[in-house]
Amino acid sequence: MNGQNKNARRQTLAGPAVLLDRVLALASPYNSSLLLLIVFLVVIGVGLFVIRDLHSTNVEAQKMYAGSVLGLHRIGELQYQTQETRRSTFYAVTTNDSNLQVEYADQSREADRRVNEGISEYLRQAECLTKLRWANASNAIGPTILVCAMKC
Repeated sequence: MNGQNKNARRQTLAGPAVLLDRVLALASPYNSSLLLLIVFLVVIGVGLFVIRDLHSTNVEAQKMYAGSVLGLHRIGELQYQTQETRRSTFYAVTTNDSNLQVEYADQSREADRRVNEGISEYLRQAECLTKLRWANASNAIGPTILVCAMKC
């Protein structure tokens, strides 16, 4: 019976526990120093991982913020040009002076052209972003980035 208990005990200790026991037995004279060194190395490793992760998260957040600010600037510019088109058209329609009507009509056309350019630019960039998302999903991102970079 006693032999069976020893076999059962050896089977339960087989694997990583036996290896750990051997390592600790060899390092017993330096046990506290070794343990302190291992803890120190683990803390340094985790700290480096956290710092790298925080840095990459910060870079990504800055890119998102810059993209948002740029998008808001474009929207504001588009709204301003649209309002300029309205104002110039309204002035051209309401004035009685034919010289001013021509000047306001020209201003209205110019502002309308800038609005159309802004919308075209927005649509072109949206198309590039859609292509990039599709390429990222299909793992064909290399050629698509080159094509979008040349267009955008």
